[in-house]
Amino acid sequence: PIIEQLTTLLTFNQMKSRFDMLNAEDVLITPNLTGLPASAFDQPEALIARGYEAAMAKRDELRSVARVAATREITRTAATEPPTVADITIANASSISDKLILAQIRQATGQPLDRDALEEDLASVYGYDYFESVNYRLLPGGDGTTLAIDVREKSWGRDLLGVSFEIFSVSNGDASYNIAANYRKARLTRRGGEWFSVAQIGENTSLRSEFYLPIDYRQRFFARPYVSYTERLFDAATNNHVVSRANITDWTTGLFLGTEVSNKVVFGVGTESHLGKSEQLVGADAGNVNHRDQLTYLLLEADSLNNLYFPNEGVFTTVRYDRVRPTGGRPRFDRLSAELTAALALGPHSLVLG
Repeated sequence: PIIEQLTTLLTFNQMKSRFDMLNAEDVLITPNLTGLPASAFDQPEALIARGYEAAMAKRDELRSVARVAATREITRTAATEPPTVADITIANASSISDKLILAQIRQATGQPLDRDALEEDLASVYGYDYFESVNYRLLPGGDGTTLAIDVREKSWGRDLLGVSFEIFSVSNGDASYNIAANYRKARLTRRGGEWFSVAQIGENTSLRSEFYLPIDYRQRFFARPYVSYTERLFDAATNNHVVSRANITDWTTGLFLGTEVSNKVVFGVGTESHLGKSEQLVGADAGNVNHRDQLTYLLLEADSLNNLYFPNEGVFTTVRYDRVRPTGGRPRFDRLSAELTAALALGPHSLVLG
């Protein structure tokens, strides 16, 4: 009974907020649900019958609404010439700049409304994942039609916090664990900047923090400064026997300047500085080895996978070219690395190739 009353109360509060939005043109249909609790999911026939009876009782009002809608549709269809947009306004109470929204809108003032292009542009604005809703209205006026774009910031926020824990063992009986946490801060700048950090302790200790800072409002160009720390154990083996073990630590600072060639392709240039050491733990005493290396790199990424975890269509590829300048008298060298993942649909199954 308590759960039933709580469910009814929550449902009533939601309904009341919707009732306040009704106007004279709306038709309110209220089925008689006496004897049917809110949890009566096992009685769909009875619920449908009650709803049908309530709708039929309002059939005269519904016919009137249908006639008005048909008249509006005929009027809209008859107007073959789209209205000319005289002005564009933005109703935006979020922390994101109006310029970021306008940068995605191709509609020009003084030109006829291109409804298809506008809806595609608004879908791109919504795709930023900053807003709960993105809508538009056409407001006739003496000087022409005003295109009014209304955006509503997410009421539940967009910052993300995640944690993970893993424990694993190997055949020789060794066991270990990793505990990790990550945090993403959205809407850091009015151009849509973000901050992301992740920390992990255990078998593989690591820390990384980076910023995504769009340079222009279309987010075609961006800067990504980052810093990371890693600590790992390295085993040297001879004839399947571990002869030494070292602990390698590395601090990395870097800056990547990139451009979005399209929504699926990113290209740019970056620079990194590595500072760390290798400390001998087990085996022959080879002493500690310090390193301080510099490198510059070119990076190309393309991603058309239709799902992050279970794709069945698309390709993901990344190609990186590094020019490394080690310290300690070691010669410079170049390195080229590439990765390719392709997903194919085979009926109800997916084949992912790497």
